[in-house]
Amino acid sequence: AVKTFHLSCSAAVLAAVLAAAPSAQAQQRFRFDTTPGHLSKQVVPTRTALALDLDPARDDFGGRVDITLRVRAPVPAIELHAHELSAEAARLLSAGRARALRVTPLPESQTWRLEPTDGQAIAAGTHRLEIRYRGKVNVASEGLFVAPYTADGRAQRMLATQLEAIHARRVFPAFDEPAFRSVFEIAVRAPEGFEVASNMARTHRSAQRGGVLHRFAPTLPMPSYLVAVAV
Repeated sequence: AVKTFHLSCSAAVLAAVLAAAPSAQAQQRFRFDTTPGHLSKQVVPTRTALALDLDPARDDFGGRVDITLRVRAPVPAIELHAHELSAEAARLLSAGRARALRVTPLPESQTWRLEPTDGQAIAAGTHRLEIRYRGKVNVASEGLFVAPYTADGRAQRMLATQLEAIHARRVFPAFDEPAFRSVFEIAVRAPEGFEVASNMARTHRSAQRGGVLHRFAPTLPMPSYLVAVAV
């Protein structure tokens, strides 16, 4: 009777698993258009060139981001995430034509609205968004933060990033939702004597006025929260 009971239980478990299998297989795969998010799906980043000017001795930093965009339908403006950053200049390049953009911070959504100053809509097609900006170094482990340490008995400072889940917007203007995937090309200028690391292997190192420029190989398409930099 005990053996029969165990066989019956095993058969019941197997039947339950097989009954659940079709529903599990029926779950939809990731679909960009139906994934919830704040940003419009009509403006899609495909390639992001990020250049950061970092110095562990400073409490602020400079940056430039050039984002190649695919605009799927005409839009009056572009909205993307930016939090605790200050814009210095922004423009949109379309078929060789440069258009100045008015930057309006929207603190509640931690976004910027970028609107052409000529009042004309942004047409469907491929465009390049160029933004120069400044940001601040955090003491908490969010965005770009400073990490004090001791080496050879002396106090030192290093910089690192922690961008999960929504802290990329503290380091660079970004489509900071995981549904958006972009190839990232990262470059960092840092003072002489500092090592710099990022997601990919370094491909170039050259002395520049005020420091050393480190360039890294392009990443695979990935969400903004996976970007990593350390100085």
